[in-house]
Amino acid sequence: MDEMEASNRQRVVTWSDPKAAAQLGRGMAGIDYLRAMRDGRVPPPPVVLLLGIEMAEVNAGRVVMRLQRKGGATRRWRSR
Repeated sequence: MDEMEASNRQRVVTWSDPKAAAQLGRGMAGIDYLRAMRDGRVPPPPVVLLLGIEMAEVNAGRVVMRLQRKGGATRRWRSR
């Protein structure tokens, strides 16, 4: 294996239709929608899964999301 082959990486991402998730959120307050995503009741947007973003806190006026800093995204969306 040469140096170029050793540096190539691949990631497979599986996600739900974002339109279906948006439909679930209709009629919900924004904070309730974010809490539903955090709790796994509503699937997150595909970019959240792609980047490995973790929703750490959801409070009125403050949402904290974490992103792994090295090696790419390896965490799944965590429900609490």
